This record gives sequence, C-alpha cells and structure tokens, in this order.
Amino acid sequence: MCSVKKIYNISHIEAEFGISDLVNQVREFLECNIYETANDPQSAAKRMVLDTTVQAYTSLEIPVPSQDVDDNNAYQLQQVHTTGGKTWRGEEPRRDAVCIRITEMKLRAESKKCNIKGYNGQVIGLLNGVFILRGKSQEIYKLAYITRLNWTGNRKPGGPQGMSFLGKFTGGEDQNVVWVQAIEEAAHLIPLEPSRNWIVNNWVDYHVWNEVNDK
Repeated sequence: MCSVKKIYNISHIEAEFGISDLVNQVREFLECNIYETANDPQSAAKRMVLDTTVQAYTSLEIPVPSQDVDDNNAYQLQQVHTTGGKTWRGEEPRRDAVCIRITEMKLRAESKKCNIKGYNGQVIGLLNGVFILRGKSQEIYKLAYITRLNWTGNRKPGGPQGMSFLGKFTGGEDQNVVWVQAIEEAAHLIPLEPSRNWIVNNWVDYHVWNEVNDK
C-alpha cells in the first residue's frame, strides 16, 4: 500500500477523502465484526474509534493468482488506487473498481435493505479509501471504504470473458466499510449509456490493468 504519509483520526479521513458519516460506519463495522461478543459491543467499538490513530493510503497492491504459470501457489500483484478528492495526474479523482468477497463479514444494518448477493459471494464496488486503525492496546485493523454497485443483469457472465451489467443503487449509492483482505482483485468497468452505467468482465489481465492504469 502507498501511504499518504500522514496520521489522522477518522474525522480527518472524512474531510480528506470526502467521505460522510465514516466515524459511525467504522464504529458499526467494529461493533459487528470485532466486538460482537463483548459485554457492551457498542461502547467497546466507540472507545476504539475515539482512541485510534489512522494511517491513510492512496493505493493497494492485491496478490492475485498468476496468469503466467500453471501453479496455484504463484501470485502476482495487481494495483488499485483511490485519491479521495484529489486529482490523479492532472485528471479527475480516481476510484478504482474492485471485487469484494462479503461472505466473511457482517455489513452495516442499512445494507440488509439492499440486495447484497453477488456472483460466487463477490460484489463490485468503487474504492473510496484505504486506511489502517491503530488502537492504544496495539490493535491493528486494515479497512477499506467502498461504494457497492448494483447488478442490473445476469450476475453470472457466460464464457471465460463474459460480461455483466452494473449500475448505481436506485435512490443513491450504498456505502460500506470492509476488510482490506476481502478485496480480491480489480474490476474493469466499461462505461455505457446512463440508463445502464457499466458492463464488467469476470476476468482481468493484471498485466494490461497495471500498464493501462498506471501510466
């Protein structure tokens, strides 16, 4: 991960990356995924949020299975980026699309009202921020903040390079805090007409991804 070389509290992350309500969302995530067995999960999560310092990052390297060798234990790195409100090399701010496995997490209560089922337990989201929480008792939690996208067509693409349709959730974007380790790979979104926002393929060549997106 590439650090922005600053220590924040979570409210500073909200301002730097243009994220609203992050404090409450981090608290809810910790309450559901770390402190769920505590005597008072809400108070324990609140103390962690108040006492923590935060290191923010603008990029993430994801180990993905190698496409060059027939070896299940061989991996290469795929790079994804998020710049918050800052421009990317003189262009628009960057929020890369990623695939997130949600089966091992409890997401915030509002998400239960939405369809969070993906293909093989994955959802597609835009990466809004990556940060590490460091507590006073040496706790370390690696988190990301994403905007989940809605499947508007078949979730299971046909063929090895099949395509599916994605769009924004009706009534607004759906935001979630997730574990960094739940981000499995980059997703290649191809813009369409406004009524159908993107198509996404189920396979990304990381050589092409890194070359095209890091120029």
